[in-house]
Amino acid sequence: MEILVVLLIIWVALIWVFYQWGAGIAERKGRSRAMGGWIALLFGFIGIIVLYFMSDETTPAYIQHSATPPSQVSAELEKLASLRDRGALTQEEFEQKKRVLLR
Repeated sequence: MEILVVLLIIWVALIWVFYQWGAGIAERKGRSRAMGGWIALLFGFIGIIVLYFMSDETTPAYIQHSATPPSQVSAELEKLASLRDRGALTQEEFEQKKRVLLR
C-alpha cells in the first residue's frame, strides 16, 4: 500500500511539472498559459515539442502602430511642411520624414 502512495505522489508531481512546463512555453510564445498546460498534460512530450515549435503570437510587421499620438503627428507634419515651404527641407526629405511619421 505504501508503494502505491509513493507512486501516486510521483505521478501527481509529474503532472504538475508537465503542466507548468507547457504553460511556461506557451506564455513565452504569447499564448494562453492554460492552453499550454493542457496541451502538455494531454500529449506529454509530443505536446511540449509542438508548443516549443509554435510560432510566436505577435503583431505582424505590416501592422505597426505609431507611437506618436495623432495630434502630435499633425503638428509635426505642419512643422515639416513649413520647413519645406521655407526651403529648409527638400521635397524628398519632407516625403521621407512624412513616411516615418505616418507609420
